[in-house]
Amino acid sequence: MGGQLFRRGDRSGALRALLLVYNLRTTYPNVFEKYPRWKSILPADLGLMVNKALNEAFGEAPASAQSFLGIEELEKSIQQIPLAKRFLETK
Repeated sequence: MGGQLFRRGDRSGALRALLLVYNLRTTYPNVFEKYPRWKSILPADLGLMVNKALNEAFGEAPASAQSFLGIEELEKSIQQIPLAKRFLETK
C-alpha cells in the first residue's frame, strides 16, 4: 500500500506506511519469518522507492533501499516532539 501511495504522489501516506511496516518488521520479526515475500524488512516498492526516497531526503549518498538511516533519524526526531514524547512515556 505504501508503494502505491508513493506512486500516486501521496508521500505523507507512503511515509506513514513505511514507518508502520518498519516498526512491525523490527518489533515482531518472528511473525514474518515463514513468508518469502518478507525476507527483506521493507519489500517491493516500500523499500525500493519509499525508503530510498527517504534516504535521499536524509542526505545519504548514494541513497540505498537497504539502509535505514532515514527511518532511524525520523524515529529519533518523532520521539523528541513534546506531544509524542508525553504519549510514548504514558503507561
